[in-house]
Amino acid sequence: MSATIAKRSREGARHLGELASVARSVEALERQATDGREPEALLVDWCRRRLDERTGSDEVVVEFLARVDAVAPRTEEPRDVDHVALTRRARVLARELEVLKRGLVTGTAATALSEWLRRESARFMADTASRPGFAARRDEILKAAASVGLEIPGAAPRPRVPRGETATASRLRSIESLIATAEHLAAEGRPEPLVLERARSCLDAERPGRKRVELMAKLDRLYPRTGGVKLGAFEDRRRAFIVLEAEIAALALLDGAAAENLRAWVGRQVERLQEELGSVRLFGLGGVERARAEDERLEKLIAAAKVAGVKIAAPRPHTSEDREHARRVHEEAERLWREARARGAAATSANTEAERDTLARELGVDLRAGEGEIKRQLRALAFEAHPDRGGTHERIVKVNRLRELTQPQ
Repeated sequence: MSATIAKRSREGARHLGELASVARSVEALERQATDGREPEALLVDWCRRRLDERTGSDEVVVEFLARVDAVAPRTEEPRDVDHVALTRRARVLARELEVLKRGLVTGTAATALSEWLRRESARFMADTASRPGFAARRDEILKAAASVGLEIPGAAPRPRVPRGETATASRLRSIESLIATAEHLAAEGRPEPLVLERARSCLDAERPGRKRVELMAKLDRLYPRTGGVKLGAFEDRRRAFIVLEAEIAALALLDGAAAENLRAWVGRQVERLQEELGSVRLFGLGGVERARAEDERLEKLIAAAKVAGVKIAAPRPHTSEDREHARRVHEEAERLWREARARGAAATSANTEAERDTLARELGVDLRAGEGEIKRQLRALAFEAHPDRGGTHERIVKVNRLRELTQPQ
């Protein structure tokens, strides 16, 4: 805890130190303007850079921005479009709109700031048009601009979910927007694999459907699959079946290298699935009905894959060594299970005896007496401990528990 407090104290001291430096620099700029001198461009740039990099909604930062804007209107035109730069640009726009909304600048400074905001907001809208991650920031900037009567050319609010649209359709529309973002970045020569991976993981978790297959085909053109489907538990195999069935259907929408890459990937995954199911059957895992259902589904999957031109190697047959190994594993598992059950029973018996002895000592029952005598003592205790006869609920519960523990098994 002390380390955390020390870290926060250092961060707070650094924050105050930076603001103090900015305050002195802003005062120097204001003195230059008062004396009729041109503000130093490097000092203006340093102040703006320090203020723009600050996170959070600090009112002091907004006030400092207003003082700098009153001395030297903004003229820079940021064009970086990576995620970090766009986030910083959105923060700067929001703060400058707050300056305008609160009337911290007036006259020509306010006019210049309005023109800069109109121009840079329009550029921000264009740079984030196909980036769903910035939809909320776009809405905030548009709302703030409307509150100060600032019209941003070429900007439109984010489209709302149509009334009656299902949750699946809404998720697919979001995934389609992610893929559009990936296409936009790839066209500019700046592919972002993380966006594509996110779209793929979302698609793999969706329900089967025509729209899902179309989006998978579009994604396979942009970003061929490399990793394998997850296998192991029954739920993992069920999801693998769904993904492979969708990718086989997507092969009909692909051609060229994308189709060949996908055929090779599907072939490898089906072979893995065959081997996995073979091991499950060999070791006797899962129920009979589940095994029959998975085998039937695998046969249909292989037939569909072969129709789509996927080459699938026949599974390696199980040898006598494999079966002998499975038998030994079964015997070892049975032995471990019996030992664990015996240990659990012994522990339960020991705990029960300890609980019985504790309750007997507390209630004054002689366990060395005969069975009939113990019953007589417990009946007398139950009569005395009953709440209707002046006893307590806790005591009657203990008497009843001791009666259960002393009954012959």
